[in-house]
Amino acid sequence: MRPPIPNLVVELDRPRLMAYGAATWDWHRLHYDSDLARERGFGGPIADGQMFGALIARQIRKWAGPHAKFIEMEFKNRRVLVAPNVVTIASRVASCEVCGECDRLDILSAIHDREGMVVVDNARTVL
Repeated sequence: MRPPIPNLVVELDRPRLMAYGAATWDWHRLHYDSDLARERGFGGPIADGQMFGALIARQIRKWAGPHAKFIEMEFKNRRVLVAPNVVTIASRVASCEVCGECDRLDILSAIHDREGMVVVDNARTVL
């Protein structure tokens, strides 16, 4: 039996959003410019939706180890996340299938903000 996947808690502040933008070459000003974000009706810079996939992958990689192979990942953002904020990524193994020398794992994940609001739900990762 595999151990449960520990939750991952991450503070998403403007420097982290800027670092993610630099790493992915996504320089849209909504991710770091507070004034522009407010002009567009947000309370501050907004997290890039693809960042949530990276956070789920980070959590699962830490749990599964460096040799785990990601086969599939799908998720849908449910709401915009305004920074600064703290997110909690909760994942669980939904099913495990033995395929010869390896296991095929289906993992379901959800992300909630500090208020408990759903940011991502029903995310699915296959290892």
